[in-house]
Amino acid sequence: MLPVFRQGRCGLRRHELGDPVLADPLADERVLGRELLGGRPVDPGGDDHASVARVLPAGGDEVPGGVPLLQPRHVVREGGVDPVERRGVGQLQDEHGCNIEEGVAVGRGRYAAVAPGRRFGSVAGTMDTSGIISRADELRHWPADEAGARAVQDRLRAHVRLDEAGPEPGFEGTVVGVDVAYDDERDVVAAAAVALDARTLAVVDEATVVGPVPFPYIPGLLAFREIPTVLDALDRLARIPDLVVCDGYGLAHPRRFGLASHLGVLTGLPTIGVAKTPFTFSYQAPGPERGATSPLWDDQVAGGEPEEVGRALRTQRGVKPVFVSVGHRVDLDRACAHTLQLAARYRLPETTRAADSLCRKALANV
Repeated sequence: MLPVFRQGRCGLRRHELGDPVLADPLADERVLGRELLGGRPVDPGGDDHASVARVLPAGGDEVPGGVPLLQPRHVVREGGVDPVERRGVGQLQDEHGCNIEEGVAVGRGRYAAVAPGRRFGSVAGTMDTSGIISRADELRHWPADEAGARAVQDRLRAHVRLDEAGPEPGFEGTVVGVDVAYDDERDVVAAAAVALDARTLAVVDEATVVGPVPFPYIPGLLAFREIPTVLDALDRLARIPDLVVCDGYGLAHPRRFGLASHLGVLTGLPTIGVAKTPFTFSYQAPGPERGATSPLWDDQVAGGEPEEVGRALRTQRGVKPVFVSVGHRVDLDRACAHTLQLAARYRLPETTRAADSLCRKALANV
């Protein structure tokens, strides 16, 4: 019988095949290195363990280490993979209860952890998907009107994680800026994702996508216009970001679920929002020196005290502040520290500046 992996706040524990389910998935986060993304656990190459590496899209990609990605509609079993042409889907589903969809083994309401150890992947175990957000499902059922979008925000808001500090400033890895540009006459949007070395701020990768605008312009719902193309751009980067910086809001949103939070929940990545304006919120000007902050308040909370939803941050002396809010899996102190480090010379973070320039170029070339 295959082991079952339960969803954990920071992913899945390393797990020997055949062992009973291990508790406290937080304990082995350092071993795993990365949390499950979109509820899809995949092992990067271990023969005997299931751990979390990345979301694998259907077709073409490779698991880290050069192991070929299982193609859609292949069927997984404990000893390896049988192509559909060799054995019927129904037969193996009856035996093992899962088949490949979107490059991830799924079946009967569960996700299967695929451990590509030798030539083929093998089923390391299954995972209870209670409460898991499927990015593919969200995109397939993308809302078309205001009521539907608000309902999505209300439903997904509960999945925002505010109990993690997030990566430390100057970490070894990549920080990615995302931004979009619109052509209203042609009703298209260009999204850019630019990866910077988190220590040197040198650009190490970039990607752009141009597509149709999927949602009308409604204040407070701009994420529904941007996220599909932004996700596509992120998927085209060579490596998964360690931190994503959005040109917009996260918690600083009327329903506490702005672009940065929405993108974070759908990807599982640590995200922050850095906006140019305070939106509908109030603040006192921070001190004039670089690094000065002041709270960003929502003073329209029904029947309650004003709530701090972010901070105004002075990134350069003598310039207007930017407005920082947490998105997902990063606390406000770290969000401000990252923003300040990324804004080494200008008001806006280098991530935002680079992504803004790139998406405008992409739009001009359409």
